[in-house]
Parts: sequence; C-alpha cells; structure tokens
Amino acid sequence: MDSLPDNEFTTPFPEIQDQENHTIKAVMLGNLITGTMIPYYTAIVAVDKNNGIGKDGKMPWNVPEDMKFFKDLTTKVTDPEKQNVVIMGRKTFESMNMRPLKSRFNICVTKTLKQEDFMNYTNMAIVNGFEDALRLSVTLNCENVFVIGGYQLYNEAIFHGKCGEVICNEIAGDYDCDTFFVKLNPIMYDEPEITVISDKVTSTKYTSTLYKNYLLNSLKDITTINVENTN
Repeated sequence: MDSLPDNEFTTPFPEIQDQENHTIKAVMLGNLITGTMIPYYTAIVAVDKNNGIGKDGKMPWNVPEDMKFFKDLTTKVTDPEKQNVVIMGRKTFESMNMRPLKSRFNICVTKTLKQEDFMNYTNMAIVNGFEDALRLSVTLNCENVFVIGGYQLYNEAIFHGKCGEVICNEIAGDYDCDTFFVKLNPIMYDEPEITVISDKVTSTKYTSTLYKNYLLNSLKDITTINVENTN
C-alpha cells in the first residue's frame, strides 16, 4: 500500500462525552468469543518486479493508480449498512501515522499498543493476535475482510486456511527493497487472473482452491434451497 494523503484517514473525536456508548461502538476486546466462525479474507499487497514490499520500513514508491485500486477495493460494499475490515500489523499502522483509514474498520495486531490509546476513534481496534482479529471481524457485521500488511502479518495470513484470495499489484521497476513478499505456492491456487491497471501497475488475483470449492458448495446449497422452496 502506498503512502496515503491525509484526507484518507479518520479524524478522531476531540472528546468522547458518552464513554459507555463509545465503548460499545469501538468494541472492547477483553474477552473474544472462541469458536466463532472465522471468515475468509483477502490479502492485498503491492510489490516491485523483484517481489519487494518495503525499504527501511517504508513503501518506496508512490503510484496513484495503485492507491486508487487499494481504496476502491477495500471500501467497496454491496450493502450500504456495512463496511469492510482492514487488518494490519503495528509497523504498517505506524507507517500510516497511527491513524485509521476512513470508511473501513481498522484492526491493528500488536502486543505493544493499547486499545485505550485509540478510544477517540470509533473505527479502530487493537488486538494481540491475528486469530483475534479474524474473530473480531465476525462481530462487526462487516462485508469483506482484507489483510494489508506488513511482512510478518503477510507471512501468517498467506498460509492460513481462511486466506481465500491474494491480490498482488506489481509496480513496474526495481526499488532496491530490503523486505520481500512471501513466495506463493501455485498448487494452492486456481489459475491467476491478471488485470493491467496501467503501464505502471499490473494486478494479479490468486484464488485458493479451498475458497473456490467453498464458493461452489455455497452456490449449490443456495440452489438446493431455492428448488425446495418452489416445490
């Protein structure tokens, strides 16, 4: 993800008057429900031609086409009553100046930051682990879940059984990166879908075979129910 302009971030409330109501909105995370059905999610990443994703802890490019693609994908919903969830690690959150993205519920996975430090944001939560983030997303009535970095979180997310899709935007050029995206195993994915966004950005979507089978089975279930209802 490229560096985003200030108007892409949520502005905190200057003061929370109704602390109890705000706590409900922000979702206090002390006791997450174990056994909650974990959702399938999409990992989205931008890489250079050598699969690099960062240099010196930062994104070494600023490509408007990639920024627009990221924003459009992570904010688009079919139900206007819902929003999407973006899950990130601490370093990615710090690269955003620790300000959550607008029109999305932001979950930061970290053991060093505290929830109480971000109570002025209603679309921000802190959790200790990736599994906690996935369980929390179920309780938020969200439409889609995206993992947006960084390196450590990608390494955990890509090999998780609920990683349904990986969307990889290749940025033309070599940016001398020192951090690289995980190597994908082609056996785990269906034939990739390639979309040329511009002369600078080519997007490739990898859909896991497990997720594709899940979608096909879900479609069969819906078809069966509809047939039974018409009889």
